[in-house]
Formats: sequence, C-alpha cells, structure tokens
Amino acid sequence: MKGKYQIKTNYFGETELTENGPATLMVEIYTTKAGKTSRTLKTIQLGKVKENDVLAEIIW
Repeated sequence: MKGKYQIKTNYFGETELTENGPATLMVEIYTTKAGKTSRTLKTIQLGKVKENDVLAEIIW
C-alpha cells in the first residue's frame, strides 16, 4: 500500500544499564529506486527502556 513507513527501534532492555554497557544495534537497509540499489548501514546504541529511534523512512 502507498504511504509513509518508518523502521524504528523499540528497546525492551533492562531498566538499568548493565556492566556490559548499552545495547548496540547494527542495521543494514537496502532500497531500490529507478533500478539502482543503495545500501545504508547504521549502528546505534540503545540505553533506555522503550527507546524508539527512527532508523529509516520509506515513502511508497
């Protein structure tokens, strides 16, 4: 369906940071436009419960 879509995080971690530190998330996103594929690589750290970060936005 046409529309605007977001890829977001929804962290269900601990209520406190552990001795290992914040959770690290690596996301690889591939998009194709006019026959050309592009790759985006994002690495982010999540430290708060229910933290929601937008990783990508796609308009179809």
